[in-house]
Amino acid sequence: MADLKALALFFVLVVVLALPAATAIDGGSGGGSSAAVRLNSDCRVDPSQLIICRPAVTGESPPRPTYDCCKMIKRANLPCLCMFKDFLPAFGIDPARALALPEKCGLKTPPECKSP
Repeated sequence: MADLKALALFFVLVVVLALPAATAIDGGSGGGSSAAVRLNSDCRVDPSQLIICRPAVTGESPPRPTYDCCKMIKRANLPCLCMFKDFLPAFGIDPARALALPEKCGLKTPPECKSP
């Protein structure tokens, strides 16, 4: 369960960080764009596409992730995304909701994403 938690936490972080928070982090000065570039090049995630997964990780009763959401997650470099997992609480992410997303997409937790 800890493995799934780590994977879920990093993914939700990316969803939140890549869109609205990337700008907030740098105060709109452009520094957030470097985070987006890193997500795109290192983590193989196009930050502009992460919004398709947002419904699956927010709200009272989130729906299952869509096919497109899972397709994007499966293409991603998950160990790279794990580097962002510690920022989730700062964005008000409920870990319980995040825990279900990777499993619903049929992902296994990479060793790099396991909790210590």
